[in-house]
Amino acid sequence: MTTSNYNNTILPFINDLDENIINEIEQRVETTIDFINPVTGSLERVIFEHPNGNGMIEQMLYVPDYHDELVVYKEEYIMEDLNDLYDFILIEDGQ
Repeated sequence: MTTSNYNNTILPFINDLDENIINEIEQRVETTIDFINPVTGSLERVIFEHPNGNGMIEQMLYVPDYHDELVVYKEEYIMEDLNDLYDFILIEDGQ
């Protein structure tokens, strides 16, 4: 199993959703990316946690239908890898 890191996970995610990314906050221990879901049109968030500050991702959280004003997440899902994340993002409502 390949270790998820900045170069093989976060950069490809940014490149794939380039025009849909609204906000990217990169901190020492996590990278947060807000984006418009290309399938549903809703505002969503992904949090890549790299608590050791070395870019090695220990946890990837997907927050569908995220609302900036509410600050409280309705739901969040732990993603296994980038493919798992894409599977969730590309699911259409009602499926």
